[in-house]
Parts: sequence; C-alpha cells; structure tokens
Amino acid sequence: EAHGVPYNIWTVNVDGSNLTRLTNDLEIDSPVTAWSPDGAWIAFMGDLGMYLVSAKDGTQLRYLGKEFAVGGMDWPNCSPG
Repeated sequence: EAHGVPYNIWTVNVDGSNLTRLTNDLEIDSPVTAWSPDGAWIAFMGDLGMYLVSAKDGTQLRYLGKEFAVGGMDWPNCSPG
C-alpha cells in the first residue's frame, strides 16, 4: 500500500463555503493536525517534523523541528492563573 504524498492542509466553513488551501504540497506523509485554542493557528506534524501555519490564510508557515513523532497531537488550552 503506497503513501499519498503530497498532502495539504485546508479549512472550510461548516456549510461548505470558503474552502481555503493553507499549504502547498507538503512533503510530509499523513500529517496530523491540532487547532490552537484561539483558532488562529494550526499545528501539524508528520514524518519530517512539526510545523505551524496561520489558520486564516496559510501565511506564516513555520518549521518547528524535525523530531519524528507518530500518533495524535493536541494543543492544550493553558490559561494563566
């Protein structure tokens, strides 16, 4: 069974409108995503590391590191106090 690279991260409204492509042919296999608590960012990881991208329009793509990880991920809702 072959893997399906390249993948992309997209957002879409609940009603199906406003389909927005946030990435451009990721060279990672089977990305796993997590939304930031404020909805402004999407973190994603795959076989080549972890990234962060603006959930609004895909700008500000940031490479966070190349630590290999498998499984799910979550963005904890940490609030001061």
